[in-house]
Formats: sequence, C-alpha cells, structure tokens
Amino acid sequence: MFMSLLTVIGIFVSDVALCIARPAYPLRRRERQVIEMNADPQPLKHFVSEEPFDPYSVEVVSPEQERLFLASQWRMMWLRFKKHRVAVAAAVVLVLMYLSILVVEFLAPL
Repeated sequence: MFMSLLTVIGIFVSDVALCIARPAYPLRRRERQVIEMNADPQPLKHFVSEEPFDPYSVEVVSPEQERLFLASQWRMMWLRFKKHRVAVAAAVVLVLMYLSILVVEFLAPL
C-alpha cells in the first residue's frame, strides 16, 4: 500500500516537473528570429531589378584562375604535385634509382 502511494506521488511530481521544466531542445537562434519576425511584420527593404542578369559582370576571373578552370585532370594533378616538396624530392630519388639501373653493369661488373 505504502509503495503504491509513493509510486503515485512520484508519477504526479514527475508530471508536474515536466510541465514546469524547460524543454529538452530550446529554440535555436534562427527559430527565435522567425518567431519574432512573425510577431511584428515589417516591409522588406529590398527590390527585384527588372534588368536582365549578366553572369560575366558578377565574377571577374584572373588569367591564373582561368588557366586552372580550363585545365585537364592531369594538369591539375601535376600542379598539385609540384606544390608538395616531399613528393617531388621522393620522385627525384626514384628517377635516379631507375636511371642507375642503366649504368649498374658498368659500375659493378660480374
């Protein structure tokens, strides 16, 4: 009897606490701004232009950017590879090892 009474009281207290407590996920900043904007609507301060849109007037591309944009996949890989100094050094060592194969017979005959 006593345990069931404690259970009922516990359930009642937890229900009341849930009603009083803050929500688990409070409103984010954007949601609060939307609620505030809807509460007091004001006219928008922008307009739509009637002129046709010219995409070339928006973005000016430098010659270096244009060269990169028009480059093939191989060219982009080569440009990226040249920036990596350790990789270039390793490639030089590897090429020297392969070239040494051509002259190894003369340096160390049987």
